[in-house]
Amino acid sequence: MKRAKILFVVILIAFVSKTAGATQFEFMSFAGLRTGGHFSVTGEDFVKFSFDDGLAYGLTFGIVTRGNLQVEFMWSREDSLLRASLLGGSGLELFDVHVDQYHVNFIIFLGQDMSRVQPYLLLGLGATYFDPKPNISGETRFSWSLGGGVKMMFHDMVGLRLQAKWISTYINTSDYLFCDYWGYCYVLPLNQYMNQGEFIAGLVFRF
Repeated sequence: MKRAKILFVVILIAFVSKTAGATQFEFMSFAGLRTGGHFSVTGEDFVKFSFDDGLAYGLTFGIVTRGNLQVEFMWSREDSLLRASLLGGSGLELFDVHVDQYHVNFIIFLGQDMSRVQPYLLLGLGATYFDPKPNISGETRFSWSLGGGVKMMFHDMVGLRLQAKWISTYINTSDYLFCDYWGYCYVLPLNQYMNQGEFIAGLVFRF
């Protein structure tokens, strides 16, 4: 038993040492444009709510391994304005709002391992927090994203990332009346999502 424990410790130390030697950390500061999304509320005076396009900025912190996978945590904020529109009417400005996204991004690189220029695909999972101003309680909703880009390393420790992605945020679930060809009608749940696009450029620092 004692020998088994010693062997386990030796294997664990070897694994940690190998992983630590092959792993680097990456930090990115970025800015760009996020398009405004919209959603509808049935049965209310204002039936359509929309967000203006706005400046998007944020940070990422990730782990880079000597494979084609990178995992990172991302915070991204958009400074926007919420508008409400009557059905068939003009829009009304409501209030300023921060739209914060907290995602874990899974990045798959398509180029050679650790090359200077690496195109990639991205899948993000997390939450969107709507923070109205001033003194209005916020709301948190599940969100996910899908996109891609390219990372260009000018040096072993400094580079540039260009990225575009589509963001989908869950808003609510409402009842939907569906009638089939034979005249039978059913009440079905309908999930509503707000869709946005984001286009950013960021400075990458690896250490």
